[in-house]
Amino acid sequence: MQIKHGINLKKQEMWILIIFFIGGIPGVSLDNKVSLTLIPLLGTASIIWLLKKEWLAYDFNLLKSGALYVWVGRGITYCILVQAFFTIIFGLESTSAEKTSFHYVIMPVYIVTGAILEEIVFRKILLKLSSYPPFWLNALISSSIYAAYHFTLSRFISFLAVGLILCVIYKKSGSIAAPIITHIVINILGLIAMTLRN
Repeated sequence: MQIKHGINLKKQEMWILIIFFIGGIPGVSLDNKVSLTLIPLLGTASIIWLLKKEWLAYDFNLLKSGALYVWVGRGITYCILVQAFFTIIFGLESTSAEKTSFHYVIMPVYIVTGAILEEIVFRKILLKLSSYPPFWLNALISSSIYAAYHFTLSRFISFLAVGLILCVIYKKSGSIAAPIITHIVINILGLIAMTLRN
């Protein structure tokens, strides 16, 4: 679907954005065990179904590429450094999802589904939403929405920087798999850090 001012959005991408952002409304999806469990799983299943042609056409042999994992390694390193830097400066405030999900067995599922959903939305769809601005402006817009989506003011800059890193990883690797894998690893490391902190 072509919308005014150079914004490109396919019908399936529009549905993905609707499913994702409705499922992430604070007070709806993050405040209880049932919604925290079901919404990410249903959202992931819906998005996989909407993208089934792309999933079926995807060459999973690309996951064996050494170049992909070079970008994943760089992404993990840069994300850890950025998060450590901003944690030292601003302290660490947990997001509402982290506060709620930490106490539930669903956390490992949430770590994976959250990363997949967020990378599809913020990198695959929103990063290329507009055909007019240059990459860095699109990356800044996508990453700003990503940071705002996490609903924590004190970590906004940290999430913005991580979002920009994931945008670069996506562009340089040429595959959505690289930022998804990076994001999952960062989430796992975050869970380990939260566990040790508590």
